[in-house]
Amino acid sequence: MAAVTIDRIAMTSADITEAVNKAAASGPASHREADEALVAACREACGLLTDWLADSDWWQGLRPTDGTIAEAIPDQDDFVHLLSPTFRDAIGMLARRGVSIHETYVDEARLAVKETAKYHGKSRREALLKLARRRVEDLRREVCTLARDLTTSSVRRRRAISLLKRVAKVLASVALQIALTLTVTTQHEISHDISVWAHDAVSVLVVHQIAHEAEPNLKIEPAGPEVEMELG
Repeated sequence: MAAVTIDRIAMTSADITEAVNKAAASGPASHREADEALVAACREACGLLTDWLADSDWWQGLRPTDGTIAEAIPDQDDFVHLLSPTFRDAIGMLARRGVSIHETYVDEARLAVKETAKYHGKSRREALLKLARRRVEDLRREVCTLARDLTTSSVRRRRAISLLKRVAKVLASVALQIALTLTVTTQHEISHDISVWAHDAVSVLVVHQIAHEAEPNLKIEPAGPEVEMELG
């Protein structure tokens, strides 16, 4: 299993962007070349997603403490004072290393989680993590299938483009989590209670985004067999 790093994500994301742009600009005479680029991008994405899902340390690092999603959402004041600087530093690090995340990402993530919590107030944070992992696995499975063959079908070509765009968004969130881990170097200077709260807040924001980006229109299902799965 190859390591999932910011640099690897940056390279894969750039290859995805190039393949998608080439496919979008291609005419009938150049479909074969565009399809080859899409297959190569799907193959690269397949490998990265496979390695990421097998990285038990990454998923264990995002495992939240027990509680509801709503309880982990930071209010505006707490976010500004305790988390905003860390996110800002992490996004800056990613920009310098070739991974672009829009400056509105974090605010949009907070609003999206709050909206989910409004309708699923009793949903547990653990269920959200399991749902995100299941959706990433579904995305990986389909991308890996397309990596083997597009069969020069316009329908499969459009599907590959759509899935690769999703992968790029998911990978940006993965890179952000890695960058956040690298930038948090002063945890020993803050209280244990704040450290746990910050971990859960970051976990919910990032995991919610991953689940939504892997499969838009997020719906949290009640805890049960359909969301129970072992973390790798």
